[in-house]
Amino acid sequence: MRLREEEKYWRLCSRDKHLQEGDKNSKFFHVSATSRRKKNMILGMEDAEGVWQTGTEKVEGIVLDYFTNIFSAHEGLTCMFRSAEERKALSGIKIARDCPGISRILFADDTMVFCRANEDEGRELMIILGDYELASGQKVNVGKSSVSFEPQVSLDIRVRLVQILGMQEVQDQGKYLGLPSHIGRIKKEVFAFLVAKVEERIKGWKRKLLSQVGRGVMVKSVAIAIPHFVMKCFKLPYETIDVLNNHMTKFFWASSDKERGIHWQSWDKLCEDKLEGGLGFKDLECMNLALLAKQG
Repeated sequence: MRLREEEKYWRLCSRDKHLQEGDKNSKFFHVSATSRRKKNMILGMEDAEGVWQTGTEKVEGIVLDYFTNIFSAHEGLTCMFRSAEERKALSGIKIARDCPGISRILFADDTMVFCRANEDEGRELMIILGDYELASGQKVNVGKSSVSFEPQVSLDIRVRLVQILGMQEVQDQGKYLGLPSHIGRIKKEVFAFLVAKVEERIKGWKRKLLSQVGRGVMVKSVAIAIPHFVMKCFKLPYETIDVLNNHMTKFFWASSDKERGIHWQSWDKLCEDKLEGGLGFKDLECMNLALLAKQG
């Protein structure tokens, strides 16, 4: 049984068109990979003067110059924040009593600033941003900027700080780089988008055109890879992992969306190594812990 499954697997991965009994799903995988490659390809970019450039070397130069300018400006902004912290003008936040404070988190072209909800630190923040604009030549987009407060901050202080900062107040900062910026106590609702994304991707696959080996390849290469980035940063709740496993299990065993299929083996058994009788699927819980441990 296992030798026949291995034979089907290698026939599926093979590109030899002369096989008389080759898997007919090879065209499906080829079209999927080609469309994804075309979608992610950058054909050209505008340079600093607004001229459209299409050469590979010119595009690489535009990207390199853009991020070099951003990171150079971020170094100056970091120095200004550090100076404000030394003068006790900005407090930042602490995740533990004896750990150092954090006043800012710098991304590619976005910045998150943490400070106390009082007028003095609000004005100091605006002074730093003003000096940054004069020194770097970049402009802070106040229209896209927002501020959020802790629930215990009074309404009067919120109104005054919004006027000082000139930014809109929001209750939730939403997502950044596909990750939630705020996680409350109910983590199941926060990561519901991840379950919906996996479910939507699986429903887009035509199960009837895929053999069971083909469905296994899709689970390993696509479905398990979708939560990979999120699991690098957060520990998913057990309920979310259980729902993800259920979707992948149903896709692997059932031949259509309306059928549940007969589960001849449990998902834990399928996650075992092939030498131990499994199929080598990734255990999401163990994978999550390993990715978090890798971050240090």
